[in-house]
Amino acid sequence: MGFEDMKVSELKQVAELFGVEVDGNRKATIVKALETEGVSYDVYLKMAPTSFPDDVPEKPESKVVRTENKILLKMDRANYSYETHGVRFTKDHPFQAVDEQVAADILYNDTGFRIAAPHEVEQFYS
Repeated sequence: MGFEDMKVSELKQVAELFGVEVDGNRKATIVKALETEGVSYDVYLKMAPTSFPDDVPEKPESKVVRTENKILLKMDRANYSYETHGVRFTKDHPFQAVDEQVAADILYNDTGFRIAAPHEVEQFYS
């Protein structure tokens, strides 16, 4: 199985998980965007949840303004695990895709974090 075997809605969730921006609803476009950013299917399998629930009702919209843009952060701290701003980083999973505002807060307020490139994720998990 690979990205080509997934549904468009699943591919969009993969792109969101890794902070990859996609344009449109074409499967080939989304797969190409993921591959361009260095997100392989093997990396996805190592980082992704076991499944994406399709039948979970959507949460009602909150009144808080949120950005859809994600930033990929890496924890370089010596801690085995560290949780900040509702995001948990561990030595086994030091990469997290977070909202821009959360990323800015973490980078400003916490030491031992930096912006990561998608290819670093692939190298780490391969």
